[in-house]
Amino acid sequence: WPEEIPFYPEAELDDVTSTGSAQAIVLKTPDTAAQVFAWYYDELEKRDWKMLGPTLDVAQNVAIIEGELGEIKMYLEARSVENDDGTTDGLAIKITSGL
Repeated sequence: WPEEIPFYPEAELDDVTSTGSAQAIVLKTPDTAAQVFAWYYDELEKRDWKMLGPTLDVAQNVAIIEGELGEIKMYLEARSVENDDGTTDGLAIKITSGL
């Protein structure tokens, strides 16, 4: 995993996949999409990432950030995780690199 792409603080690693040149991780956190969006946006900006069309939909609890740093590209999508009974079980953060 590229060290230039940070892990969200206190998040738990839930899944790792690799397909061809793309790698993806899924992190879980009890935080909201707004919190995840703000942290990643600030953190990536500090690391001189070029941001491409970030989106935050507070009503849907969804955050999307695309960015690139030289040859490294990433796509982040954070969405609520719903249980079978319709209750929310935190947020899943999926980060794909090497698109």
